Amino acid sequence: MKKVRIAMSLLLAVLAVSSFGQAEDAVLRKDMQKLYASWDGMVAKKDVKGLMSYLDKGFVGVDTEGNRMTYTESKDQLEMFFRVLRDVKTKTAVKHVRRQGPEAVAWVEMELTYKTQDNGKWVPMKVTMRFAETMKWTANGWRITYSQELPTNEPWDFGG
Repeated sequence: MKKVRIAMSLLLAVLAVSSFGQAEDAVLRKDMQKLYASWDGMVAKKDVKGLMSYLDKGFVGVDTEGNRMTYTESKDQLEMFFRVLRDVKTKTAVKHVRRQGPEAVAWVEMELTYKTQDNGKWVPMKVTMRFAETMKWTANGWRITYSQELPTNEPWDFGG
């Protein structure tokens, strides 16, 4: 019996590790690239309503320090950003995608550029952020349910 358990454990480990090296779902990647391109366009237009349409009502975002933000708090923050900043733009690159049934995870890198006031002058700023975002499939397409900000100083290795 012990040998059977060890054999099963080894088999499960091999299956789990081999799934990391599997090719991405090309259709899922295309869907995610389209979603984030649309997101970037809505940021440029300051379209809070459009941006929020990509978030599930139960959305939770977590930054690198563990601070949590709900759907409503995200909406409030976007509205505040667009009020106090100028020329806000994002350019989002999909680095990896993985589907698990009706859910998917997209690992993305987002470059945020904007202008902020400093002593009465508008100063350009640039920030790069990384996220792992969990999404669910709905009748209206993919909706982001959870977003985890990731450190930018760590390499990403998705097996190819």
